[in-house]
Amino acid sequence: MFRERWHFETDCIHSDGPSINALLESATDISYATAYKILGPALTQRAAELGYGGRGNLKLKDDWHVSFHRGFYRGRPAVFFRWSAIEQIFLRDRDGARRRG
Repeated sequence: MFRERWHFETDCIHSDGPSINALLESATDISYATAYKILGPALTQRAAELGYGGRGNLKLKDDWHVSFHRGFYRGRPAVFFRWSAIEQIFLRDRDGARRRG
């Protein structure tokens, strides 16, 4: 179903100002459905890490405080969501390499 693998790369707290500013300047809005179609399991996993899902818990797609976007992070295509004013940034896997930072 998902053509490319994506991973959670970092958030704005663990990045640098110029990279985040460039990401935000390049950003376009997308829907949750589009973000999920692109990210798939990576989005589901990050949502769970942030406390979404589970029986009776709020779902990420239903949280009206969260917005979804595309842009460029350090020159690479990125998908991110803004959660509590913190950008959660995902990048495509390169040669199977995965980082968390």
